[in-house]
Amino acid sequence: ICEKGWFGLNCKLKCRCQNYSCNNEGRCTNSLTCQRGWFGPSCQYVDLAFNMSDNPLVTDGNDSTCLTPGSTSNVTLNMFTAWPFTWLRVHVKIENVVNNLSVGFMNNSVPVACTNLKAYEVDDKTMDVHCNLTKTFDEVVLVGDAIQYLCSVYISG
Repeated sequence: ICEKGWFGLNCKLKCRCQNYSCNNEGRCTNSLTCQRGWFGPSCQYVDLAFNMSDNPLVTDGNDSTCLTPGSTSNVTLNMFTAWPFTWLRVHVKIENVVNNLSVGFMNNSVPVACTNLKAYEVDDKTMDVHCNLTKTFDEVVLVGDAIQYLCSVYISG
């Protein structure tokens, strides 16, 4: 058994849950969630989008703060610097709309091709998007009917 705040083989992984409350597999306990700026399985991914948007409700790391329905038809996340991309996660307020969302990437206002796109529903309100970008990105553009229910966007580089 690991000291509080650590988990995994030989206790080498740092717990990134609120209050450092993880079980031995790194899952958050007591209904807690990831610390702000971290996300994903066992909270082991740095969120490049954290507080990086003109829409702070979707990058504050809080899945309960959401856009107001009808307030916008698209969301652009300006990253201010170019990053490599591995995957992103989106979370919406209501069930079964997360598939009504499209993701695009830009670099210096030029579209960046996203090949081998794979979108996976984690649950009925959360979707993970993986693809190979042909170059780094500095903007993410989200469009679709699900935008009006958007709560969070997390991006891993």
